[in-house]
Amino acid sequence: PASRLRRKRAAGMVFDLIKEKAALFNIDPALVCSRKELTLLLDSHGSADYKKSRIFKGWRNDFMQEVYKNAEAAELLL
Repeated sequence: PASRLRRKRAAGMVFDLIKEKAALFNIDPALVCSRKELTLLLDSHGSADYKKSRIFKGWRNDFMQEVYKNAEAAELLL
């Protein structure tokens, strides 16, 4: 339960970064990924399906390059 809470908080932090970057491009952050999707992604970190998430594909991956510039976010996601 404690690690789940940490991942949920981490997802909130990363989603806040996504919202900031989305605002710069005037897009809805939910188009990049939802908070729930991000939490599930962090829960699956290290599994075989982790890199299959849409967040690592196409324009979303390009968008996320800006988010990865934040060291904490990069550590959680990569």
